[in-house]
Amino acid sequence: MQYGLGVKLLPFGGGQWNENPGEATLARLAALASSVGLEVGGWGQKSTYKLPDVRIEELKAGHYPNGGDRSWSDNLNGNITAWGSKEPHAPPVVQIQ
Repeated sequence: MQYGLGVKLLPFGGGQWNENPGEATLARLAALASSVGLEVGGWGQKSTYKLPDVRIEELKAGHYPNGGDRSWSDNLNGNITAWGSKEPHAPPVVQIQ
């Protein structure tokens, strides 16, 4: 079994997440996800997507996908730093050229 990088996309409105969006909303989310290179996750949930060809072991080793910008790296590095010394150990910080 291989584990990749997944995300669940849900609409937010009225101060809460909509866990059961209608088909039209799911279609809009699918189009948005597809436009940025995500694929349907295949875990039985239409609102779950994955970044193809990205594996957890690669991320743990600090091999991050291309295309990340400064806001992406700052956010990821902030989470890595906040991880502290907890087990399992956090991955290395991102180095954007």
